[in-house]
Amino acid sequence: MNINSSQMRQREIRLYDGRRLHLDFSLSFIIESDTRNHKFDFTWAVSGVDWSESLLTILTDLIQTHSVSYAYFCSYQVGRFVNDVLLQRTDPFSPLALTDLSDWVERYGVEVWRFMQAILNRWSKSNLPGLDPKIEIFLKQPTKWEQEGNEWYFALVANDPERGAFSEQELDNIHNEVNLAYQERRISTKEWALTCFLISTGVRPVQIARMKIEDVQIVPGPEGKEMTLLIPLAKKRSLGKQRWKRKAPTQLVEALLCPSSEHLALVL
Repeated sequence: MNINSSQMRQREIRLYDGRRLHLDFSLSFIIESDTRNHKFDFTWAVSGVDWSESLLTILTDLIQTHSVSYAYFCSYQVGRFVNDVLLQRTDPFSPLALTDLSDWVERYGVEVWRFMQAILNRWSKSNLPGLDPKIEIFLKQPTKWEQEGNEWYFALVANDPERGAFSEQELDNIHNEVNLAYQERRISTKEWALTCFLISTGVRPVQIARMKIEDVQIVPGPEGKEMTLLIPLAKKRSLGKQRWKRKAPTQLVEALLCPSSEHLALVL
């Protein structure tokens, strides 16, 4: 892996306001605006890696076609995402994948997602390399973020049995096998209920480990008992009781309430 050299990334660009600047897109530099000086940092750039080359192309174009302030905010979000996530992966050369974005809210908050989304939309439309096709599918969905109560969580759109959510058929098959194993007493009640919890919600084991019985709210509904889960964030223990709400899938409700709520105590 080679960081882009200064000689390779020096170029002259024309800003949106007409100014011409000679900039080095392998280092950091300052561009003045009417309101403040903005420091752009491109030290994350990696030579010969598709996602890096594509991001540099998109950001260079953005600096020339949009205000300095907007280009700065987009560049800043991209830079810290690259340093925090892409360069920390086991294989940093692989395309940017949907799973790389799965904990965006926990890392950076939902309010700055619009800057990253703008970059991803440009990337998808430009057909530049280094972007997993599943992200393009994700960007076309009408709902990327779901809000329950006062919390947000990332709604992944993926059917990857190794890295993403299960398809409906895969979930049915898994539930059937788990129920059969429980019926034949090959797994315990606790193992049965815990497995149903994991595969039905898709949350991380550490999130379930931090839950308490009071984080499961059971109320009467039009079709019987309904269950809402108050699930802790995975990477922000310091936030104490901060939770996001999620309605429990029907199969999970059946697993935890049948034949009695004692299964819930066994899991939590």
